[in-house]
Amino acid sequence: MTLAELIAELEDMRVDYARLAAMVRGDKLIELVIAKLGQVDLHGDPLDGPDLNTKEAGRLLGLAPKTVERLCRQRELTARKTSPNGEWRISRAALQEYRNRKKSEKPTLKVWSA
Repeated sequence: MTLAELIAELEDMRVDYARLAAMVRGDKLIELVIAKLGQVDLHGDPLDGPDLNTKEAGRLLGLAPKTVERLCRQRELTARKTSPNGEWRISRAALQEYRNRKKSEKPTLKVWSA
């Protein structure tokens, strides 16, 4: 689901609630919105599309295909192989999970010594 689709869905819900003069619990409404936000790819790529190869995933992540392949081998990026010598396939949801994990990680400062 894209952000635009989520906004449209929430707008429809708002109209329905207003039409019904519905009384809702704020905490339950916030839980619903949070759950829906978890389904949104904030980069605009739908999460329910076909699986991606390393080249396509690399383009969306801003990484080289070889780097994506390494991330798959090291299990930093959830992926599957089409066959023992086949290509890696990465779901769009796994791609978003990786993005979210990287975004939440604190940057580390590397100290170089001479």
